[in-house]
Amino acid sequence: MTPAIDDLLEALEDVDDATREEAAKALAELGDPGTLEALLQACADDFWSVRSLAGWGVAKIGGPKAVEALIGLFNDPIMEVRNDAVVAMAKLGESTSERLIGALKDERWRVRWGNFARTKPSPRSLNCFATRRRPFVKPPAPR
Repeated sequence: MTPAIDDLLEALEDVDDATREEAAKALAELGDPGTLEALLQACADDFWSVRSLAGWGVAKIGGPKAVEALIGLFNDPIMEVRNDAVVAMAKLGESTSERLIGALKDERWRVRWGNFARTKPSPRSLNCFATRRRPFVKPPAPR
């Protein structure tokens, strides 16, 4: 690897959240397959933004390990991380559409709506919404 990538990998392990965040952002933009393992580890970082950016990075690299890491992020406690993971997974293509259906059952209506709006709905995912017990979108506030 190049010295620049080595520096970014080292920064990804820094104690400072902002340093790890910037490193994750740069590595995600590069999409270098040699950084996959480091980005997979960063998907478990303490700082939510690092996890989110690492998810984008593994999605850009692709492959079965990336899919599994993104699925792990579907259960993240932070809504933004879950949402980014689903959108990143959708960018991997049609082969992941079956795995996205689970994310379309998220407890928060904004995540469900955002994920549905950003993905191409299949007949199966539409059926999933038709048979839900919880409303798909937030009901209007009473007046």
